This record gives sequence, C-alpha cells and structure tokens, in this order.
Amino acid sequence: WYQRRVRGSFFSQKRLPCSMDSVGLLPTLQISVTDPEKHGEGVKAYVSFAVITQTDLPSFSEGRIEVRRRYNDFVWLRTQLAVNNPEIIVPPIPPKMSDKFLARFKDDFLEKRRKALELFLNRVALHPALIASIDLNTFLCAKEWELKTVQAESETSSLSTLAKKISNIKVGNKPNPDDPQAEKFERIRKYFDDLQTNLLQIYSQIEGTLKKNQELISDYTAIAPGFLWLAQSETELSSPLHSIGKAYTDQIIPSIQELIQQQEYGLLQSLHQYVLTCEVALDVIRRRDKILAEYLSTQRSIESVRNELQRTQEESNNPGSTTNKSALLLIKDKMSFEDPQTKIQRLELKLEQEEKVLQTKQKDLERVSGTVVSELERFHKWKTYDFQLLFQDMVQTQLEFHRKVQQAWEALLPGIQELSVENARRTFWMTSSRKSLLAEQ
Repeated sequence: WYQRRVRGSFFSQKRLPCSMDSVGLLPTLQISVTDPEKHGEGVKAYVSFAVITQTDLPSFSEGRIEVRRRYNDFVWLRTQLAVNNPEIIVPPIPPKMSDKFLARFKDDFLEKRRKALELFLNRVALHPALIASIDLNTFLCAKEWELKTVQAESETSSLSTLAKKISNIKVGNKPNPDDPQAEKFERIRKYFDDLQTNLLQIYSQIEGTLKKNQELISDYTAIAPGFLWLAQSETELSSPLHSIGKAYTDQIIPSIQELIQQQEYGLLQSLHQYVLTCEVALDVIRRRDKILAEYLSTQRSIESVRNELQRTQEESNNPGSTTNKSALLLIKDKMSFEDPQTKIQRLELKLEQEEKVLQTKQKDLERVSGTVVSELERFHKWKTYDFQLLFQDMVQTQLEFHRKVQQAWEALLPGIQELSVENARRTFWMTSSRKSLLAEQ
C-alpha cells in the first residue's frame, strides 16, 4: 500500500506510448547526464550526476525534469530492468570502479562514466518495452527520498528474484537435441559468442596500441629537450632546431594525447559496451534454454503419467495379469493400498493438470523464443547504426590526427630549406676566429 501511494505521487501508472520509426531509433524521451558533483570525503565520498529528462509524453507531469542520481542508483535501475524483463537484452552500464580509490574522482574518469551512463539511459528509453517500465519512471522522476523508499522496498525481493532467475538459467551451452528450433538458436548463440570474442580481440589490440602511443609520448617528451638544448649551442641551426623541439612539445605530443583520449572515450568504450551487451544476450538465450528444459521435462512427465494410466487401465480390465511387468513394478503394486479405480482417477486428474502446465510452458517458450528473435533483430539495427557512427568517427579521428601531425612537420620545412651551407661555413669560421682572438687576448 505504501509503495503504491509513494509511486502514485509522482507518475501515472499507465504504460507509455512509443513513437518509434521503422528502425526503432526515434526517441520519445531525451535524457542527458551532466554536472558530476562530489559529495563527502574519505571512504564515504561519492559522485552524483544531474539527470535531465525532456519529453512530451503524457505520463510525465512536466516537460523537463531534473534529478540527481549516483552510480548505485543506475545499478539499481539496471538490476530492476533485468529482473523484470529477463527475455530482453537490457543495455549494460559501466562496471564499478576497481582501480585506486582517488581515480574515480578524476575528471577524465568522470567524463567517461558520464557518457556511458547517458548512453545506457537513452538506450533504455528507446526500447519499446523498457520505456514502459515503472522503475524507469521512478528513476527519472522521483525525489531522492521517494527513490530511496522504493529501493529499500524492492531490494530484498529484487535480489531474491534475481538470484532465482540466475539459478534458473544455469544450463549447458550445447544445443538440446529435442529442441525443434535448435539449429536457429544455436546459430544465434554462436553469433554472440563469436562477436564477443572478436570484439575482445580488437579491444585488446587497440588497448595495446594506446599503450604504445603512451610510450611514444614519453619518448618524444625526452627527445624534445635535446633539440632545444642543441639549438642553444648552435647559431645558423638554432632556429630550425628550436622549431623541431617546439613542434614535439606544442603540436605532436598534444595531438597524440588527443588521439588517445578520443579512442579511449569513443572507440574503446563503445567496444566494451558491446562486449557487455553480448554477455547480456547470451544470458537471455540461456534463459530460453531453461524454459525449453522445463517444457521438455513436463512433456516427459506427461508421457510417464500417460503410460502409467494406460497400464493401470489394462490391469483393471484384466485383474491378476502380470504380463510385461517388471519386478520393481510388481513390488510397487503390492506395497500400494490404492484400488485401481481410485488410482485411475488420480492419474487422469494428474494428466489433466500436467497438460495445462504444458500449455503454459509452451506459450512461455513461444513468447520467449519470439522475444529473443525480435531482440536479435533490434540488436542488429542498433549495431549497424552504432558501428556506422563509430567507424566514421574512428576514420575522421585518424585523418584529423595525421593532418595535424603532417601540418606540424610541413611547417618546419621552409625554415630548414632556407639554411645556407655557405652562410653556415662563414658563420662557423667567423665564430671560430672570434673565439681564437679572445683566447689570445
């Protein structure tokens, strides 16, 4: 009662409409995550973000809503969505910080997390099922004390439900030979397995490239002073040597640093999000495997009950017959105090109940199978859209980087080409003569 009263105070219970285009990428909610702010000190310190929602949906009382949320609130939302939508590929969130304590308060880390959290919220808002989630509305609209109340009430039930669902999907990865759609879903499973493996390999290689670029920065940082020092001991060569040293420090090194930052926040983060998404998709498939296993188990149970019912009916029609009876069944019959007619009635009732359960399991299996297929289609649309933008950004970033480096080197050529060997020789002898004269005096 209290939870319903609290929730009813800040949003409508009706489901939200979705105006999605044919690709499913038109937003009905525009959500931004901004303004990271540190609270507290020491081990109790944490960072909150401003979450700003802009929408014209009738479920929201205002067109613009702003709340502050911390990382744990995002974790709560994602957990709730996963628990309540086990057949949907719920977008992942960035993992909890595991590096040194102070690193999570650095500007570059906060910016990386902010972008990932904003992407998570907008992906959720673009999903036709997740956008209707009460928990999403709670997260976007509730006052801080209202959110804490809902979280406290949902924490125990959600964790137990999640644990149950997780235990329910612990099935093997091998295709079930009794699955009529085994080939289709094995292809889906293999696709996500291969995609995750390939993405991890690319991620690892790009990460290694970034480390080499960091080492290159260290090398260039050490090289630059050498040119500057050499410029101080030269006359004719002083200007170009000084220009080369400044080109390293002022243009080339900053360009490499910018490239590293763009690839880390753009390319690597996007690849990491898709690696996590693949794992979520595999969990969804394992959830379907579990429902399939329950369906097949019910089928076997019905077959067993049907066989026993048939055998009991035959024995009732032919009293004293022991034909085709195993020794175990004979002993079991002797120990049973149930008369044949009562047993028949019990088995018929059990068979009827099991068949109803089978119908329910079959509907669940069909629903989940259909959802998995539609989620895969949606995933492919998003992947194509994301990777198109990602590759465009990657290529443009590389072009811009090489353009800056090329311009830096090209700017040095006129000064170097203006050097005159004759002037350098004359300057050298004039300088040497002056030094000799001073030595004699």
